[in-house]
Amino acid sequence: MPGRRLKLLLIVLLWAMGAVQAQGFHVRASLPASLRGSVSLIIYDNGLRPRTLKARIDNRMAEFSGTVAGEAYAELRHADFATPVAFFIENADINITVNAGNPDASPITGSRSNSRIRYLLEQCDGDMQCLVEFVEENHASVLSPYIIARYLSPNMEFDDVASLYELLDSGATRTYHYKLLTDRMERLRVLSTGSKLPDFAFVDSDGTTRKLTEVMSDSLCHALLFGATWCEQCTAARNSLEGQFDNLQVITIEIDRDKKQWDAPYMEQLEIDHIPYIILLDPEGRIIARDARVWEVGRILQNAIKEK
Repeated sequence: MPGRRLKLLLIVLLWAMGAVQAQGFHVRASLPASLRGSVSLIIYDNGLRPRTLKARIDNRMAEFSGTVAGEAYAELRHADFATPVAFFIENADINITVNAGNPDASPITGSRSNSRIRYLLEQCDGDMQCLVEFVEENHASVLSPYIIARYLSPNMEFDDVASLYELLDSGATRTYHYKLLTDRMERLRVLSTGSKLPDFAFVDSDGTTRKLTEVMSDSLCHALLFGATWCEQCTAARNSLEGQFDNLQVITIEIDRDKKQWDAPYMEQLEIDHIPYIILLDPEGRIIARDARVWEVGRILQNAIKEK
């Protein structure tokens, strides 16, 4: 009798697990009336190769169904979206009201993962230590590599990011953002203070492709100012730096002179995600500071000279 009960219990459990698996996910995307054609859903499912689902837009809606092994990063894509709509997908009914001009502002309901991220960001309200504590307490969560890659690594010292990265385990290490973070950590390791900045090619104001080492002085510190011709803040930063320091050569690199602009290879190589962006180098080309602010340059240079 106990054996039959156990067998019956196992059958019920297996049926329940199958029912949950069969339930899967259902994503409904509500779209602006101007959009036509089809929408793609890219799913980066637990370390597997990304899957692509497509759905035609019908009466301003696109719908997707399927299953995922667990929480997974996903993106909705359409040619008229400014950027992909990024979210976490799970076996649930998820509704997204797409803001094509500002996809990050697209409301998402029905997803526990996205609700957790939204709640976390609201509670932390820009406090890096608050986000660090989440990662430390949830180092197996698929959300932790995302938090490090998106919010912490651009704002923290390399050693601090590395200590969090090394905490990640279990499910976290099988995710899309962990892979991104691994590549980024390797680049950041090369770009840490005291390392020699890797040489790279850029297009100068005359439209000529130059190597950085070709334009650097061997007797001065250098401020590499990454900007654009249309960027007023960049022009103001250049005007503030030029001629202010006798021991500083200002090298302006305007990304819109390159056909690839934001996708120019050096932008990813040097981990530059905004402009104006200033990298300070010593006369040997070693990194003194990255993402320095104009008003910090004098103090940073003075401290670097003292340390020598």
